[in-house]
Amino acid sequence: MPVDFLSFQRVAEESWNRVVLERSGGEEALVSGSRSAPGRKISNAEVRQAFSEALRAHFGADVASALNYKSTSSSSLSSHEIRNVIAQAKAQAREANIARVLCIFSQKCMRTDALKNPGAVSPETLKSILGPMLDKAAPEGGLLSDRSAEQLAGRLIGMTRNAGIRPRGIELLNGHRYHYNVEDKVRAGVLREGSRLGEFEFVRLKQKGVEPGFEAHMAWLPAHTQAMKTPGTDFHARAEAFLECALSGKMLPPEGTKAHGSLREMGEVGNDIRRLAGEFLRSRGIAVSGGNLMKALEGRPDDQKALMAALMNDAGTAAHLEKHIRQNDAYFTDIHYVKMDYAESDKTLVRHKVRLPKRTAKGLLHRAFTAKTRTTANQAALKETLATDLMQAMGIESQKARLVPASYADGSLKLMVEAEHMSKTDASGKKLRFRDFAGNLRDGVLTRPAAEGAGRESDPVVESWGRNKILFLMLADRDAIGSRGDNKGRMGDTFAAIDPGHSLEGFMSFRNVHSDFSFDQPFRKNMRFKNFSMFDDSSYMEKMQGVRQLAKMREDGGDMRVFDSYAAWLGEELKGRKTPAEKEELSGMLRKVEDMRTAFIARRDYILDEVFGERLRFMDANPPVLEALDALEKLTSPTRMTSPSGEVQLRHMQLAGKRQEWHIKDDGQRGYTFSTNGGSGVEKSLRSFLESRMAPMPAMGREKGVLSLHVPASQLTAFLHAMTEKEVTAAKHPAA
Repeated sequence: MPVDFLSFQRVAEESWNRVVLERSGGEEALVSGSRSAPGRKISNAEVRQAFSEALRAHFGADVASALNYKSTSSSSLSSHEIRNVIAQAKAQAREANIARVLCIFSQKCMRTDALKNPGAVSPETLKSILGPMLDKAAPEGGLLSDRSAEQLAGRLIGMTRNAGIRPRGIELLNGHRYHYNVEDKVRAGVLREGSRLGEFEFVRLKQKGVEPGFEAHMAWLPAHTQAMKTPGTDFHARAEAFLECALSGKMLPPEGTKAHGSLREMGEVGNDIRRLAGEFLRSRGIAVSGGNLMKALEGRPDDQKALMAALMNDAGTAAHLEKHIRQNDAYFTDIHYVKMDYAESDKTLVRHKVRLPKRTAKGLLHRAFTAKTRTTANQAALKETLATDLMQAMGIESQKARLVPASYADGSLKLMVEAEHMSKTDASGKKLRFRDFAGNLRDGVLTRPAAEGAGRESDPVVESWGRNKILFLMLADRDAIGSRGDNKGRMGDTFAAIDPGHSLEGFMSFRNVHSDFSFDQPFRKNMRFKNFSMFDDSSYMEKMQGVRQLAKMREDGGDMRVFDSYAAWLGEELKGRKTPAEKEELSGMLRKVEDMRTAFIARRDYILDEVFGERLRFMDANPPVLEALDALEKLTSPTRMTSPSGEVQLRHMQLAGKRQEWHIKDDGQRGYTFSTNGGSGVEKSLRSFLESRMAPMPAMGREKGVLSLHVPASQLTAFLHAMTEKEVTAAKHPAA
C-alpha cells in the first residue's frame, strides 16, 4: 500500500534523521532512521520514488515536476530535505491556486457581467484577499478542488462588488493613524477638555464600562469644510440657511438654531456677510438696495449659487459657518465614546499584553485574567463593529459604531471603536434619546409603573418587540440584554441596541433554538443567556416577524455585503503593508472575518431551514394558520399568565412546563393537518375545547402514537375563529 503525503510530512516534523521506508506483511510504513528494524528497510531510491508519488498525488503533476528535488538519487532522504521540498511545493501550489481562482474570477466577470468594472479592484488586492482564504480552503497546501476554486471565485466577486459599499463600521478608515494613549496623557496632566486628539476633541475619560477610552466631540477636519462647500450635503444646507438668514436682513442665527456668539457679535457677523455680498453683486452689475439682498437675487439662480460659493470660500465667513454647524449639528454636539484605547503604561512587562486600567478593573485578578495580546484586542474591536453592522443589516435600530485606526508607540496597529450616543427625531421634530432598560426588568419581564395602583405591569409600548428575540439568538450573544438590561433600550417607542460585544462567539455552533422561540441554555450558569425572556410577552406572529427579517436578509444578501466589505477593506490594507508582522496580523483578521462568516451562515441557515423551515412557508398563509398552530400548543401545554414568581401580570400566555410541539402541513385542498406526539390527555383537552366551539368538530385520529387533527377547507374559518390566543386564554386563565 503506497505511503501518503501526510505520512512523509508527519515523520519529517517528528524527526531530524534520515527517513526509512519499511515493509512488513505487505504493508509499507515510514519511520525515522534511528527507529528502523533490521531487514525491513527498502532502498533509498524506492523511498525517494515513494515521496515523488506522494507529492504528485497531493499537489498534482505540474507542481511535483517543477520542484527542485532529486527523485532519482540513491542517497538517503532526510527529514530536512522533506521539509524543504514540501515548503517549495506548498508555495508553488499556492501560486497555482491563486492563478486558477483569478482566472475563474475573470471568466465569470466577462461571461455573466457580474461586475461592470472588474478592474476597479487591483490584482494585488485580490491576491491579498485570497491568501488567508486559501489557508482556510486548503489548510495542507494542496491544489483546490474544482468546487472550492469556483466558490472562492464567487467570494471574490462578492467582495469586489461590495468593496465600495462601506458599512458604518469601516467608514472612518481612511489610511490615517494617530497616537492616542489618552489614559497616560491624562495621568501626566497634558490633556484637558477641548484638547485635539486626531479626529476628536477630548471631553473626559470614559466613565461607563471597564474598557479604557474617552468621551469626545468630533473635531472639524478639512473634509468637513469640503462637505460644507458641496451642494447636497447636510453641512451645505445648514451653511446656506445661515447665509440666507443674514442676506435677508434677519437677525442671526436662523430660527430654531443656537447662536455661537453674543447678540452683538451675531449682529456684526450679519453685517459683514451683507457687506461682502453687496460688493460681490455690484461687481456683477446687480443693483443692491435695502437690507434684504435676497430680493436682488430673485429669478437669478446662477447668481445666487455663485454668491453662496463666494461667501463660503471667504475665510472669515467660513469660520463663522463652521462655528454655526458645530454648534447645531448633532454630529458635533453629541458625545462620542471611543473605547479600547489601551495605555502604553498598562502593558504587561513580559509579553506586552494590554490590560484594563486600574480605575476600571474589578480588582487585580480581573485585570490579570482579562489581559490580552494586541492582536486579540484588535480582533475584538473588529468583531464589535462587524456585529453592529450585522444588527443593522437584520433591521435592528443599532448604535453607530466605527473602527478608529490608531498606532501604539512602536507603530503597530491599534484598532479602537468609536460610538455615538443614540437618538432619533420623531414626527413632531422632538429629539428622542436612548434610554436603556436598566431598572425596568422585573422577574425577566420588561415593565413600567402600573397605570392603576402601585407596582409594575408588563410594558407593551416598544413596537415590533417580539421580533428581536430570534435576531439576537441568531448572533448568539449571551449578554445581548445584560444582567440589568443596560445593553439594550429604547428611543421613544423604538427598540434600540448597543454593545454586541459577545456576538459571533463560541455559541454560534449551538443548535439550541426551537420553533416556539424557546432555547436551551448552556450548562455552565455563568455562560447562560441573560434576560432573553423579556421578549416573550409578545404574540407568536410578532416573534415570527424576526424570522421573516432573517429570510429577507438572506435573500437580498445584506449580511454577506457586510462580510464582503470588511474582507475587501482588509485586502486593501494588506496590500499596503510592508513588514511581515503587519501582514500576518491583517491576514489573521481576514481569516477571522472568514471564520465568522462561515459560522454566521451555518447558524442562519440552521434557524431558517431546520428550526423554522416547516413554519416559514405558512408565514403569509391566508387565512393565518400559524396563529392557530401556536394556540394549539398553548392549549395542550402547561401555561401561566404571570412571570415565574408571580410578580408581574403578563399580556400573553407563556409555557410553564414541557412544551407540546405541534406540526402542520397542507392537505393539497386548502385545508390543513395538525399533528403531535401526544397522549390521551392532549386528545381529551383538545376535544373538550373544540366540542364547545365547533359543530361539527374536525376529524381527529391516532396512528403509531401520533395524534392528528385534519381541518378541511370547509371547516377552516370556524376552526381559526375558535383556535385563537384569546379563546385559549379565556378557557385556561379566565381570571386573566
